[in-house]
Amino acid sequence: IAYSRSSWNPNLMPFFSLFSLYILYKAVNGEKIKLFILCGFLLGIAMQLHYLATFLGVIIACYIFLTRSILVQGYSLQKSVFRTLRDYFYVLLGFLIGWSPFLAFEVRHDFPNIRSIINFVLRGQETGGNIQFFTIIENVFFRLFGRLVANFPPPEQVALGAHPNIALWYYATLFLGIASIALLFYKLIKNFKDKDQFQRIGLFVVWFIFGVGLFGFYKKPIYDYYFGFMFPLPFLLVGLIIVSIYTNLPHFVRLRRTSRGKHELILKKIGQILALVIFAVLVWINLQGVPFRYPPNRQLAQVEEISKFVINKTANKPFNFALIAGGNSDHGYRYFFTLWDKNPITIENPKKDPERKTVADQLLIVCETQPCFPLGNSLWEIAGFGRAEIENEWNVSVVKVYKLQHYN
Repeated sequence: IAYSRSSWNPNLMPFFSLFSLYILYKAVNGEKIKLFILCGFLLGIAMQLHYLATFLGVIIACYIFLTRSILVQGYSLQKSVFRTLRDYFYVLLGFLIGWSPFLAFEVRHDFPNIRSIINFVLRGQETGGNIQFFTIIENVFFRLFGRLVANFPPPEQVALGAHPNIALWYYATLFLGIASIALLFYKLIKNFKDKDQFQRIGLFVVWFIFGVGLFGFYKKPIYDYYFGFMFPLPFLLVGLIIVSIYTNLPHFVRLRRTSRGKHELILKKIGQILALVIFAVLVWINLQGVPFRYPPNRQLAQVEEISKFVINKTANKPFNFALIAGGNSDHGYRYFFTLWDKNPITIENPKKDPERKTVADQLLIVCETQPCFPLGNSLWEIAGFGRAEIENEWNVSVVKVYKLQHYN
């Protein structure tokens, strides 16, 4: 819900990952060429949303290989290899079709994104190179269930030993994740001879093992949105364990034959109550963090209000503009300036503009950080304006606006 409230390319990953894997299962189960092509097409779209869709590609490739190599009843080795390569070919064909807009852009513009990815992988600063493989796996495993299903706060916001409730929250979440995976593997082993069930459960197993395992080789910071291609998985697994507890708790407990009927009825009632309690607790925990419980910050309306105020203070005369912010850009303000045909003058380097014609008589500055010291700031939009003094200043919405003039 949180990610769906903003427009950002990784936010579409959960849909396309789930859709592509569902189509993959249908393709393997139904032996339909068009579904393999569609699966590759969806993967091609996902690859344009975030480069970690390569993990999704590995999952698809491994699932095809495992289903074609393990479920080989009635097929010779040669035919199994042929079927595997055939499926790979159609997935690759669909992938190239889905990825073609990206490729066309890269060819036309001298491969800027591909070169950036190569530089990022080969020359990017590594953060955490000493972190061991299994430490990363443990972290990813917990966050997959903790950050998504159990709404556990980010590590930088909470200390595990700060409060007993935090520790209980952590270990309960960890137990829920381990129990979900244990049940998944139990069902895989139990249904080993059932082809349909094995293919269905095997997809979740491959999704989990390779989805989590591949992060062990990733030595850079891992953000929550990186799990986009796995977002649906923990919900499905937790749903599986809740339903299993609700319907099949007696099957997991060994009972004596003499008292089986009575005890089965009791265990069934216990299982139903326990499943409902787990579900209710998870719903309650997640309701504490849903974004629409809190008033929105209305950033678009704020930027429009501030931009309008800046324009009003220019008195319809030429002006220069600057933004002092921690990490934000001035694109939002410049968007409205362009929309209203009130673009500020961009100050050029003295070599390009020796007569300083691009320096206006007034400089409007928006300060998003407090305290703010605009005079003498090293930002080019301010330094290029030259020696100045503050003519006026105002508090507008959540920022402070300064109007500078040349020093007299």
